[in-house]
Amino acid sequence: YVRFVVMEDGKIANIEVVKDMTGGGGLKEAAVRAVQSMNGMKERWIPGRQRGNPVRVRIVVPIKFKLR
Repeated sequence: YVRFVVMEDGKIANIEVVKDMTGGGGLKEAAVRAVQSMNGMKERWIPGRQRGNPVRVRIVVPIKFKLR
């Protein structure tokens, strides 16, 4: 599980792994890199709104890896 903040402009900040479900733990860095790479995408996240204004929102998202 990765926690991060969606900023007012839709960019992602403050990325951290809050729960590592992998046996050996080796995928923390890959999960953080995956979320960081979303800042380079054309479309941004939609920030929260309060009284019509964009606000920061903290989100926790599960990240699944399929290894072949």
